[in-house]
Amino acid sequence: MRTEAEARDVLARGQVQFVINIPQNFSRDLLRGDRPAILVEADATDPAATGNALGSLQNAVNGALKNDLKGPPAFLAGSDGPVDPRIHARYNREAITQYNIVPGLMGVVLTMTMVMITGLAVTRERARGTMENLLSMPTRPFEVLLGKIIPCILVG
Repeated sequence: MRTEAEARDVLARGQVQFVINIPQNFSRDLLRGDRPAILVEADATDPAATGNALGSLQNAVNGALKNDLKGPPAFLAGSDGPVDPRIHARYNREAITQYNIVPGLMGVVLTMTMVMITGLAVTRERARGTMENLLSMPTRPFEVLLGKIIPCILVG
């Protein structure tokens, strides 16, 4: 991206998960030993997707600078790392996972319930002996199963 506004716009539209902003005097501050900060703006609407990536950010930065920090600037490769990443989680600052887990869990429960109810309905037809009557009609077996599944979907 050429400008911060363009990067924020791409982040807001959901086309990227992260925007990394490296300050203007990054190299100078790094060589001075000032431990410059890089700003990472993350789309935190899905904490599961961004959590691991943000957790490994420091290792990625250290790995990227490993070859450059040899010789006189080797003192910068300390235990804390040469760079201070500052993370701004956008759109879900508190990293509340319920926003993602609860709707997904509801979908799973409804799907499992519909499958179980459909299975029970087919088993009941088989036990009563009426499944043969349904299959001997001029409908296909697929259509019979659809007739059993669609009411369960509507109820769910």
